Parts: sequence; C-alpha cells; structure tokens
Amino acid sequence: MKYSYIIIEDNPKAVESLKLFLNKYENFIEVGISDSVKKSVNLILEQKPDLVFLDVEIIDGKGFDVINELNKQFVKLPVFIMITSHDHYAKEALNNEVFYFISKPFDPDELERALHKFEKFYINNLKQISVKTSEGLFKVNLNDLLLIASDANYSYIYKTDSSFIYTSKTIKDYFSMLPEKFIRIHKSYIVNKDFIDLVSMKNKCIVLKTNANINPIKNFVYEKESGEITELIRNNKVLKQSFEDHQKLILPIGRTFLDEIKKQLF
Repeated sequence: MKYSYIIIEDNPKAVESLKLFLNKYENFIEVGISDSVKKSVNLILEQKPDLVFLDVEIIDGKGFDVINELNKQFVKLPVFIMITSHDHYAKEALNNEVFYFISKPFDPDELERALHKFEKFYINNLKQISVKTSEGLFKVNLNDLLLIASDANYSYIYKTDSSFIYTSKTIKDYFSMLPEKFIRIHKSYIVNKDFIDLVSMKNKCIVLKTNANINPIKNFVYEKESGEITELIRNNKVLKQSFEDHQKLILPIGRTFLDEIKKQLF
C-alpha cells in the first residue's frame, strides 16, 4: 500500500536527513515540504496526505498551530509524527493527538517503529479498498467483503451479496492491505472474521454465514475443494447442515495456518 507524506520543517539539513531515511521505503511517497504554518495548512488541504512529519517550532509559529488551523476547517486530519529537539512539548503533543513523538536527532530504529505503527493504525482504520480490474476501479466497502479466493495469480473478491470482482492481484497482495478483522485461513482463502459462524479445529474448517444466498460462491469453492468438503461432511451432522444451508459456506483450514487461527480466534 502506498502512503503520501508531507514534511513540515524549517531546517534544511533536518529535511534532507529525514528524506534520505524515508527514501528507503518505496511505499512512502513525498508530496510536499513546508516551513511555515500558513503554507503547511494550504499544502495539507491541497494534497490530503496520509502522514505529516511535523516540527514544533517553525518560522512563523508552532506545529500545533497547523493542527489547530486544520481543525477549524472541519477536515479529516492526517496522522502526525512530531520530530523535534524540544522534548518539553511531549505532553502538548499528546493533548493535540499527535500520533508519535520523536526527539532530535532522530533514532532511525525509533522512526522505523513509528512507520510500522502508523501502517498498522492506517490499515486497521480502513473503511474500503480499491480493486482494479480491466473494467475500471471498484471501491469495496470492507464491511461488505466476505471472502477473497485465490485463482492462481488472480483473485475473486466476494461480497456478502454473492457478487464478485475478478482481479489480477494475488490474495497475498490483498492480505497485506487488509485490517486485522481479516484472517488468512488457507493458501487460497482470506475471510472476514465478522462472518465466521463456526470454527472447527478438529475438522480443520471454518463456516461462514451471510444473509444472502451464497450458492454462486459455493459453486466456485466446492469445485476446487469437492473431495475435502465431501470428506468433512460425511460423518458430521452440523457440517452437513451447513453444506445444505444456502447462506453458509464451508472452507478448509490449511495446516500451516492452524497456529495463527488458534492465536486470533481462540
């Protein structure tokens, strides 16, 4: 996933040092640099960055003034990482909802931790993802995303109403951009935890449930997993009922994913 950022800093050497560090991260894209309050507010409103690296004391005021001016605009604020040599501003930074506070000269390891924390925060607050196909760009609400199924180097994005989008990205690509409510249960499947109806570690399967008729999804899944699914339901009354229920879907759990499922779901 790509993230845009702006640097607000009036020390050219500090700007170059930060840019040199961030150049190692290809998914972080610089969209502007500013050294004043007014210019910074206008730049943020124009570029709408995901992340802002903010110094406290700049040429015409304080970094906090930037945050205050943006709040007056009633806009969604970007995430702020404050990097400053003035440690006594740490409490004020916390009160202004600064995401992370780093002292100058910055420790590369600490800044890397801040970036990872930002990525996790950003992904877990996503409401939708963009899915590119030959037909165009689709916006998928994550609350409506039931399942992602692998088809070699392609993927089926199945929604809760049984509609689907076929895309050239792999499920590995999608897993890296999804929040924690999505879990990979198999080399071929990612599921939305909100729709898990049953987890059977004994039978190594998960049952998903929606309010829609999901037979179109079953046709795809059971064509791939027919032997394994047939074996699962042979002597299991609950799974047999799930198999026959038009609103339920049985998916196998891959052996290599068992430990992660235990950790997240039990």
